[in-house]
Amino acid sequence: MLHRMLLVSKLLLILLAGMMASAAFSQTPLSPDAERALKLGDQFQECYGCPTMVAVPAGSFVMGSPSDEKGRLANEGPQHSVTIAHPLAVGKVTVTLAEWNRCVDDHGCLGYARTNSVAPVDLVSWEDANAYLAWLSRKTEKVYRLLSEAEFEYAARAGNEAAYPWGDEVGKNNANCNGCGSAWDNRLPSVGGSFAANAFGLYDMVGNIYQWVQDCHHNDYIGAPTDGSAWMSSDCGAHVLRGGAWYVDPQYIRSASRVMFASARVTAVSFRAARTLSFGTVTAANSGSAKPAGAAIVQRPKQPKPNDRFRDCATCPEMVVVPSGSFTMGAPDEPGYSGNNVAGPTHQVTIAKPFAVGRFSVTFEEWDACVADKGCNFIRPPDEGWGRGRRPVINVAWDDAKLYVAWLTKTTGKPYRLLSEAEREYLTRAGTSSLFWTGDSISKTQANFDDFDHGKTVPVDSFAPNPWGLYQLTGNVHEWVEDCDQVNYKLAPSDGSAYVVGNESGRRIMRVYRGGSWGSDQSSLRSAFREWTYPETRNKYTGFRVASDL
Repeated sequence: MLHRMLLVSKLLLILLAGMMASAAFSQTPLSPDAERALKLGDQFQECYGCPTMVAVPAGSFVMGSPSDEKGRLANEGPQHSVTIAHPLAVGKVTVTLAEWNRCVDDHGCLGYARTNSVAPVDLVSWEDANAYLAWLSRKTEKVYRLLSEAEFEYAARAGNEAAYPWGDEVGKNNANCNGCGSAWDNRLPSVGGSFAANAFGLYDMVGNIYQWVQDCHHNDYIGAPTDGSAWMSSDCGAHVLRGGAWYVDPQYIRSASRVMFASARVTAVSFRAARTLSFGTVTAANSGSAKPAGAAIVQRPKQPKPNDRFRDCATCPEMVVVPSGSFTMGAPDEPGYSGNNVAGPTHQVTIAKPFAVGRFSVTFEEWDACVADKGCNFIRPPDEGWGRGRRPVINVAWDDAKLYVAWLTKTTGKPYRLLSEAEREYLTRAGTSSLFWTGDSISKTQANFDDFDHGKTVPVDSFAPNPWGLYQLTGNVHEWVEDCDQVNYKLAPSDGSAYVVGNESGRRIMRVYRGGSWGSDQSSLRSAFREWTYPETRNKYTGFRVASDL
C-alpha cells in the first residue's frame, strides 16, 4: 500500500510540474523571429493542449551499432554517418492521452478517447499517429510529422555514442524496461518525465513505450539515406518502431535497437510529434558527437558523383547530383480523361548522364537575390501575404523562370536550365513505379495538397524528401518544365530531352507544369500526372525548380 501511495504521489508531482511548465508557454504558433531565437533545449507549445516541443540542433552522428556492442542485432548495421541538416522540434515526451483526446474531441482522430491523462497514448496504429499529426498541422498551421528513423536515433543519442543515452550499461532507474530497476518495470508505462531527460532535454526516448517513426522497414542499412530523411519504399508492408517498451529486456532499449511491425493497434505502441524548424538557428552547444551540419554543402565538385550537394554561389539554389538511368514514363490508364490518355502511351526513357537538380523549388529569397542583382527584369512576385524567405516563389510565369535561369547562368558561369518533363518525372519517381513515390497512396503528412495548411504554400523543406533527397516534388507548388504541350506521348523523345516545337502552325504554344500544388487534389500528385497552360500565366499555385548539366 505504501509503495502504491508513493507511486501515485510521484505521478501527481509530475503532473503538477508539467502544468506549471506549460503555463510559461504562449501556446500560439511560433513566428519566424521566435524560431530564429530558439536555443538548444528551449521548449514551446503552438496551441492549447498541444505537445510540448523541444528545440534540437542540426548535426551529424554515426547511426547503428558497432559489431561488438552487447545485445546487437544484424539489422542495426552497417554503421554509417548521417547529417541532420536542419534543426528540429521534437516532442518532449510521447503524445499523451490528454493530447490525443483533444484530437478525438475535434473529430481529427478516429477511434477512441479514454480518461484524460498525462500517460502516453497507446494502441495507436501508424495511420492513427499520422492522422493526429495532420490534425495538429491544421490546428497550428505548421507541418507536424513523425520523426524519421535517423532523426529518432539522433535525438535519442543526443551526442552520446554509447549503447544507451546515458552509457554502455543499463544501470538502475534510468528507464522503464524489464530489468531497468524502476518502479514500473514489466508492469505498466510510466508518465513522461519519470526519469532524467537526455542531453537534448527529451524524456523516454528509450524504454517505456515503443514509438512509430515514418520509415518503411528495411532489413539493414545498406542503401539507407545519409541526410536524415525517412527511408520509404513503394511496397511498405511494415514500418519501424523505436525505443523499446516497459516489458522488453534491456538490450531492446539501446539507442540503436529497432524492430519492424505491420501497422496495427497494439499495446505499448505510441508516437512522438516532430517538425522541422525552417527558420531555426538552434546551436549544438555541448552536444558531444552531434557535429554542426553546415559543412555538408560545398562548391561544385570537379568530378561530381550522385548524391553530391553543392551551391555555385552563396545565394544560389542548393543542388543535388542525381544518377543516370532508365525508367518507364507515363501511366497505362490515367483516370479522368475518358480514354484520351494524356499520360500515355507509356514508354522507356533513358537519362544517359548524371545531372544536378535543385534540392528544393526556387525560393523567394533566391528569386529576390536575382532582383537585387538587377536581374529577373526587376519582377518582384507577390507572396499573397504568406511570407517570403524559404517559401517557394509563386506568381511566376514560365517566361519569368527562364529569366531566372539566364541570370543564374550568367552569375555562376555554369549552364543552368529548367528540367525537361521526362527528367521531372524521373526525379519524382526516384526509382519507384507506383502511383506516388510514397507508394499507391500519399497522406497530408507527406505532402502539401488539397488546401492543407489552410490554403497556402509551406516552406520548401517542410516534408521528408523522396529517396533521392529531393523535397516536395509532389505538392506545395506546380513546377514549370521546359516542354511544350502535347496531347500524349506519341511523339515524345526517349532520351530525356524536352519536347519543343515552333509555332509555324500559328497555334499558340503552351508549356507543361508538373507536381501538383497546395490546392490540388490527391490524384493530381501522381508521378505521371501532367498539365499545361500559357507561358505568360502567373498564379499562386506555380513555381519552378532548376537543373544544371555537369
